[in-house]
Amino acid sequence: MYPEYFVPTPIAYNSTISEQLDIGKIIKHFYFGDEIISEKNMEKLFDFFTADLIMYSVIVLSRMISAGDKTYVCHTDDLAYMFPIKLLLQDVKNNTKEYHMIETVTKLWTNFAKFGCPTPDNSFSVQWLPYTVDKKSYVNIGDTIISVSNPEEDEVIFWDKIYARHFPHYVFFFK
Repeated sequence: MYPEYFVPTPIAYNSTISEQLDIGKIIKHFYFGDEIISEKNMEKLFDFFTADLIMYSVIVLSRMISAGDKTYVCHTDDLAYMFPIKLLLQDVKNNTKEYHMIETVTKLWTNFAKFGCPTPDNSFSVQWLPYTVDKKSYVNIGDTIISVSNPEEDEVIFWDKIYARHFPHYVFFFK
């Protein structure tokens, strides 16, 4: 795979081809070292795409929001679970992993809408703390719900350095 494919779009639009090749090599090496990309290391490729397309943007947005004094909410995926939409309706059997996940996420979101906190009581055996610039708290929703902090810290620091080099005006959000 060509190294320039690893360059995030905002950086690619603001870099020369030579810079893109250099940046791409740095990013490719972070995820793959000296390995050739193949079916054997596809999970590393998925890690890259997750960071590039989702994770890092969410982290930067969380930093921006937590630096202010307002609370923001963004959602819609849960609407199809609470208000069945024929077009999106899928047959999810009770007592399946998928059904449990739908029930859990719906309860967390409705708790947040009702109480301003997804975990207002001990029903999930975890307290979902707000994300702040200092604490960087979040919950990992999987088979269980785990309260953690500093999501993907090493990876985030890596991306902070990449963006700080090419978008210095973002540095405010890297603290």
